[in-house]
Amino acid sequence: MGGYRTSHRLWYRCTCVSANVEIPSAASMTLILSSAPTHVIALENTLNGTIMPQSEVLEISKNAHRRGIIMHLDGARIWHVAAETGSSMKELCDPFDSVSLCFSKGLGRSCSEILLRRMETHR
Repeated sequence: MGGYRTSHRLWYRCTCVSANVEIPSAASMTLILSSAPTHVIALENTLNGTIMPQSEVLEISKNAHRRGIIMHLDGARIWHVAAETGSSMKELCDPFDSVSLCFSKGLGRSCSEILLRRMETHR
């Protein structure tokens, strides 16, 4: 989904994401040679300073997992989202299989980031 722009303009909606997911069927394996099937959907908590509603995150995640697609969160500003919404870090991270957390943006640490993933997600 590299270059995809949301028609909603504030955040990605499940209907927008679902419409851009490509999963080849076993009968069309030649499609793999000419396209890039979707294996991972990566989201951010914010888009241009607007917090993406957790209800949309949950809907996108549910839809992705039903199709066997891994969910990743670019959590660079997750600390801001947690503070603004009152949501716990666990609640914000639960819909995702992997999460990157940036300590420089949220906690003022220089050049520090960590990548977390669920053990059963690793392939």
